[in-house]
Amino acid sequence: MSEQTLPAPIPPQPLQSWEDSAGVAPAPSKPPFERPLAALKRYKYLMAVVIAASIFGGIVATRFVEAKYQVRATIWIQAASPLSEKNGPVRSGQLLEDMAWVELFKSYRIADAVVRQLSLFVTPENTKDAPLFTNFATDNRYVPGQYVLEIDPAQKRWTLSLELPPMTERGGQSDSVGLKMGFKWALPPSAFAAKSNHKVRFTVATPRETSADWINRFDTRLSQGSTLFWLSLEDRDPQLAATAMNRWLDEYVKVAGELKKKNLVEFSNTLNEQLAYSERALKDAESELERFKVNTITYTLKASLAGFQMVRRGDIRARPGATVNAGDIQLPLGCLSNVDFVSTGLREEAARAVTVAHLRIQSVQPVREWTFKKNCFTGSEVSAVVEHDLGGRRAGARIRFVPVQSPTLPPYAPGDEIVVALDRDPASRQYFSWGYGYGVKNGVVSLATAGPIDEFDEEVPVLVLFERLRESAGTRRR
Repeated sequence: MSEQTLPAPIPPQPLQSWEDSAGVAPAPSKPPFERPLAALKRYKYLMAVVIAASIFGGIVATRFVEAKYQVRATIWIQAASPLSEKNGPVRSGQLLEDMAWVELFKSYRIADAVVRQLSLFVTPENTKDAPLFTNFATDNRYVPGQYVLEIDPAQKRWTLSLELPPMTERGGQSDSVGLKMGFKWALPPSAFAAKSNHKVRFTVATPRETSADWINRFDTRLSQGSTLFWLSLEDRDPQLAATAMNRWLDEYVKVAGELKKKNLVEFSNTLNEQLAYSERALKDAESELERFKVNTITYTLKASLAGFQMVRRGDIRARPGATVNAGDIQLPLGCLSNVDFVSTGLREEAARAVTVAHLRIQSVQPVREWTFKKNCFTGSEVSAVVEHDLGGRRAGARIRFVPVQSPTLPPYAPGDEIVVALDRDPASRQYFSWGYGYGVKNGVVSLATAGPIDEFDEEVPVLVLFERLRESAGTRRR
């Protein structure tokens, strides 16, 4: 076995800690801006070229890029009507839903009106020529297209040319421009103030195309449930943008007012119809109530002979031997002071009475005490002249009777004509009636207050009425 030569072992050395660095010299510190400064020095010419090119490009861009101006507006919409609160059986609905206000703003009803008012369908190629189109208007029919207007200030002449189809028109300073094309346009005097010839190029479009273009320019925003309607419009001409926005808002408010007025008118008509229906229903119910009363009650005497009791407002009651003040009238006890008469129809009254007479009132005497059929009543004495009498009394005869209904004066005036059923007391031979009768005007009897079981019409001539009463009396005798 051969021997090999091996390296001598190295004795172990102790490890040096990080803190044990007293014998190592520290590296020199450098300022933090040394490297950026070195980069600037190295690329200074390149950076100068880039900065100069950027400045030049910005200047060129401002020359060719046109600025756009933005106008904004906010509309507060009161969508709910004051009548929409639930304070009754009938109420007006909401005029428009939330998003419908946006659709109304972008409708052609508003856009077409604004486009025609501002002549927005005319667009000059150069905005500096816009003052020439201040008075521009058209007929209902005109020729759209691209036009060229040549103005000769020296000769005070102008020439209007249409490219397609070819069409030309000439005129002077005081002539209307474009009559053949359907224009109503008079040039202002400033158009002929230039020293050299001037060409104005412009485009005339249809109002509907222009309306669609302007509708797309508007940016609208209305949040769900919000009452604020935000609007914005951009255009290169700031004055045109502001004018268009204001006119658009004016037309929008005008149309919204017309819609609201129409809604309120329809709501009012609906209320009137329902009011008329309710009124008819109420009258029918009242008629049914009166018919029920007539069929169940004929006469109601709210008094008695033994212990007098007067029934009026307040339910006045009297003790025997006392007096009751009914207005200005002192009523003695023992007399029937108040009789409520319920009409059962003239035919029924005539069947119970002695006669039916057509009378002309002469006078009414004050209230006094009467005795009929052994009962004491209070009433006024009425003097009248007979015009017709079912019992055969001649015309012109005088008669006195007492309407027994209430202690107040009857609603008669001298000269009034009435038809009344008269009864007669056998003892005193005094005529009296259980009501005030029925009025006569121009020979016609008004039976509107008669009972519903009466077979007569509400208005019937006096002679016809007496003929029918005689026929009824003859039928009962047979």
